Amino acid sequence: MAANQYPVILYLNQKYALDIMAMMEGGFSQIETQTNTRANQESQSHKVAGGIGLSNFFGLIRMSLDSDSMKSGQQDQTTEVRTEKIHTPNSLFAKMRERLQAESLIRTNDVMGAKTGEFIEFNLTLQKNSLVHAIEIVTSLLQTAVIFSQPQAVKGKRDHPSKEDSSQGALKQLEKLQEQLNSGDTADLMGIEVSDPEVKIVVTLDRAFLRDSSMSDLIDGEYTILGKVTRVIIKDSEASINLLRKTSLGVVQGTVLDQMLGAFSTMQDSGIKVPEVVTDVKGPAVQIIPIAIFS
Repeated sequence: MAANQYPVILYLNQKYALDIMAMMEGGFSQIETQTNTRANQESQSHKVAGGIGLSNFFGLIRMSLDSDSMKSGQQDQTTEVRTEKIHTPNSLFAKMRERLQAESLIRTNDVMGAKTGEFIEFNLTLQKNSLVHAIEIVTSLLQTAVIFSQPQAVKGKRDHPSKEDSSQGALKQLEKLQEQLNSGDTADLMGIEVSDPEVKIVVTLDRAFLRDSSMSDLIDGEYTILGKVTRVIIKDSEASINLLRKTSLGVVQGTVLDQMLGAFSTMQDSGIKVPEVVTDVKGPAVQIIPIAIFS
């Protein structure tokens, strides 16, 4: 088995992985169990039936197979052998991926040639949503400014009360906006395909399956993604992917939005390094719902 068949997984949507495996198997069926026991002299057979259970998102998964087992004993000693296989969510994903590969169901090249609903796997680098990242930077700068202004404000409170109040007011507004942008069930990351940097990738994550809510473990590295394509936008198409579609700013368009985002350009001109804010992703671009991100 190749080394990439043993993935180190940073993000796994376990619901999708379990659903796909169940469809492949026609419902989960499983493996006999084996145990050792002592009993009175007897001879009997019984049916071993089991199921699948997930105690928590990152727990162990027991998969079972209806099977017949025999138990017999002599002179007050009985031996019954049962075996039981336990999967972690990650090992179940590796099994699912191996099955998809064996059936040639995963596209691994020509990302822009993919069709919606198709499984796809390729290498990419990931970055945060640029608007969320820019707001985090400005919020951090304002928090630092407020901290350093507090000792001075105690001495000269009568001289500069409005400046302090203005900074704290702006900070509260940014923190509120940041909270709203991060409050949804999903989060968008921006990706660039390693083999074709012109192709932009929008990766829509389910926050319930993030190991780290800040997503710092997914940013800046080169990873492999396996997921399903939900949208393909060719170059020079009038269509685009709106990164604000699921946020409170999704209804803000045109001049109003341009004025809001213009403040970030002004900060760049002042020497503050803020990423270029992009709210509409133009083609060539692909939107993906990931099953897993791994290395």
